Parts: sequence; C-alpha cells; structure tokens
Amino acid sequence: MKGTFLMIAMVIPFSLHAEEQEVFQDRVEFDVAGSRVVVRSALWPESKSGMVKVEQRFQVDADGNLRYEYDEQDERTKAYHRSYCAESGLDPFVGGEVTFTPEAAGWHCSNVELHEVGEQPSDAQSSVTGQDRSVDFVTARAPSGTTQIGVNFLAMGYVSYQSSQAGSMKVSVHVDQRCRTDVSRHYSTPFSGNHEARVNCIAHDSRFLTTGMEGCVPRLCGSDRGTISVRQ
Repeated sequence: MKGTFLMIAMVIPFSLHAEEQEVFQDRVEFDVAGSRVVVRSALWPESKSGMVKVEQRFQVDADGNLRYEYDEQDERTKAYHRSYCAESGLDPFVGGEVTFTPEAAGWHCSNVELHEVGEQPSDAQSSVTGQDRSVDFVTARAPSGTTQIGVNFLAMGYVSYQSSQAGSMKVSVHVDQRCRTDVSRHYSTPFSGNHEARVNCIAHDSRFLTTGMEGCVPRLCGSDRGTISVRQ
C-alpha cells in the first residue's frame, strides 16, 4: 500500500469563467464499431503551468451517460491522468467501469491491495485508515467548501475501504445530483484501498449545493454529506 492517504475533501475553482468561455468544448466521433464517442476538451489544474487543456474520450451508454476508460485515451491524456493522481500518491483507476452524467467530467484515482483469503491487511493500511484490521469498513468524505457564481469548480471526495471477502467495490460522488460520477470494479479476492473521485460542476445562482460521497464493499456501505456555498 502506498503512503499516507489524507482524507481532506475540497473544492478547487478553475480559472475558467462561464461568461468568458464554454466550460467544455465537445466534438462527436464514431469508433470502428459505429458507437458514438464524445471527445471533451477542457482546462484542468496542472501543478507547473496552472491550467492545461486536456481531451477526454467518452463512450455514450444507453442512458446517455458518459463512460471513461483509461486505456482508450491518447498518450497525452494518460500522462496527465497519471500526473494528476500522483499528486495524491495514487494511480489512475483502471480495470473497472467509470461513468459521468452528460454535463460532467472528472478523474478517478486509487490504490488497491489484494489479499489472500484469511490474510490480514498490512500495517500500513491500518495506520492510514485508523481502523481495526480485522473488520470490514468504508469511510467516506464528501466535498465541501465555497465557490463563486458562474465559475467551473472541481469537487473532490474520498473513500477508504476494506473487505474481507471478494466482490465489488463501488464509489459515487455528486454535487447537487446534477454533476455525478460513479465507479465500480469486481475483485476476485479480499481487498482494501483508497479512492479519490473528482467531478466538475458549475452553479449559476447564489445558494447552497448538497454534495454526497458513497462507497460500498460486499458487506457494507459508508457515506458522507457535504455542502458547497455558492457566492456572488
């Protein structure tokens, strides 16, 4: 298990303002199977230059939601995803299903440790979560903070989890139920890990936005609620 995972949910305003430029620039392509692909270009935070334009490729599912797969991205997007997650000591989430609501985008980062049946998780995992290593658990932290009207912002939520049996891990984070992303992955052995979900959103009036973060392992779920204050 990689180093300490600090669960501090937060909101990061982008420098991009809705009145100056569209939040996203989309174009539609079709893959070799004839399926529709949305190529979404947006500015994202970057530690060295401040903001950088990155394209993400999304398959459109039957419900109109956007499905992101790391392996389907170009090398520049993969490199950004890796760098973005590395800032939190994590890796890009791969090998599972990632979806976003049609007007959203974002990133998922994680680290996972697989265990043999009956094996106890490592001391490192226990110290990070502060939980008893002998029990299943899910600890969630929803995004909270402040933002301004018309400013595209990035909401980040976190989950730490441990499962003593094989099965699915599921995570979701939302802002006002409009901007939402969900992930899931099945593991064939007991597992433990951390997951960071980041979803963008924007508000056009002054109010409080309700946020939520939920994580589930086979035997239980954990959730948290937060609030983002939208100011003039």
